[in-house]
Amino acid sequence: MSPSAKFSTRARPRLVAGLASAAASAFQSRRATRAADQPDIIVLLTSDVRAGDEIALPQTLARIADNGTTFPNFFLTTSLCCPSRASIFTGLYSHNHGVHDNRVGWEGFAKRGNRGRTTGVMLQAAGYRTAAIGAYLNGPQPGRGKEPGWDIGPIAGGRRKKNRSKNGGGSEKRNGRRDRDRNAAAGRNDADRIDKAVSVIVETAVDQPLYLHLGFSTAHIPVRPRPPYAGQFAGTRVDRDPSFDEHDVSDKPRYIRDLPRLNAGDEAWLDRLHRGRLETLLELDDGIAELWDALEARGRLENTYVFLLSDNAFSLGHHRWAGKIAPYDQSVRAPMFAFGPGFSAGAVHNRLVGNIDIAPTLVEIAEAGGPAMDGVSLLAYELRDAILLEMRAPNNRSMQWPGPRTEIPRFSALRTSTHLYAEYRTGERELYDYGSDPYELDNLLANWNGHTPSSQAETMAVQLAGRLSALRDCAGTSCL
Repeated sequence: MSPSAKFSTRARPRLVAGLASAAASAFQSRRATRAADQPDIIVLLTSDVRAGDEIALPQTLARIADNGTTFPNFFLTTSLCCPSRASIFTGLYSHNHGVHDNRVGWEGFAKRGNRGRTTGVMLQAAGYRTAAIGAYLNGPQPGRGKEPGWDIGPIAGGRRKKNRSKNGGGSEKRNGRRDRDRNAAAGRNDADRIDKAVSVIVETAVDQPLYLHLGFSTAHIPVRPRPPYAGQFAGTRVDRDPSFDEHDVSDKPRYIRDLPRLNAGDEAWLDRLHRGRLETLLELDDGIAELWDALEARGRLENTYVFLLSDNAFSLGHHRWAGKIAPYDQSVRAPMFAFGPGFSAGAVHNRLVGNIDIAPTLVEIAEAGGPAMDGVSLLAYELRDAILLEMRAPNNRSMQWPGPRTEIPRFSALRTSTHLYAEYRTGERELYDYGSDPYELDNLLANWNGHTPSSQAETMAVQLAGRLSALRDCAGTSCL
């Protein structure tokens, strides 16, 4: 057509409509292409799984660890269920998301303004179909509306009030996909959760990117291994490293000094718990293998990321302590495994990472937007020199079990690759040098019961205290 050609007044609207239609088609095509290119993202979150428990996950490790990267220095910055999960969903330290213990729960998470800044919200806005199946946050879901950011689920991690519906709020009588999706998250045991997750994978269109967060209860107590898994670890005992039932705790803070030595009955109970935990993990291992088969059948495995981690680590009598919360490695450190295009097969990366790093990693993978976070993507090259461990809630006790219990005071602690430095509300301090003391037996800052810190220990403490002060109330990039 020549430049001087004219369109009739009658033809012009049809041309404009045609151009608009073509532009819309091109936009939709680009959008569909981008959606098809976006990786699927699967987060497998266990509960109270400690370092060494992976012995009961051979199939899972063969798929994820052998073909991905292991992060052995992965820390739970507040090693307690609800605060840790809040950090996983938001990328924030506990002092920024405001969930300091399990009593705050889902309702407290919402009241503190976190509901609209989870990975579900961020990835849904980036075009993902989002599903949170299984344990989410402790306590009942606040209100009756659908949780923002999730096409499917989630459900509460704790007990519900009797007037709540099975899926944690809202009516189950309404029809349509929305209610089917909500009901898909209502499984209460891990086998049921695996089944529902497989259904979500199968039902999601191949050109629709999927973000699936699967919260397991394994290996949280009570543990009830079922046949044929029950008895598979008969005779297995808790590792008796030098910190187990620590002989001399005179240099430890009072909450540890108050704990008596374990007796034969205590040790037998811990051994039984250890065996039961491993046996329930064997069942979970079979379930994850089934889930993996569904991911393979989906045909996008080469463009899929899978993360396996725990919300807490777990001490089984080490330093006489049973449970989590405490800043010792047995309570706060558990390996994390990452599979996907950005992670080298069979690699081990020793950098300091934590639960606050999961959310920024997912955002980077999805090319999503979102608010500032305290963590940093695992795909980034920024290395931190220390990570903050904190417990800001008062009146937290060691695990409820037949053995001795004690109450842990609030603390802030700094974990580097070589040292642990902790400050407690009581004024007590701890310093451990992992180069010479890998089991945290010798508190270099004890200044009671005849112990006196050396000048070298005090000099090191001053340096670490300054770094801890900078991280204690950090936010965003200042947390690096």
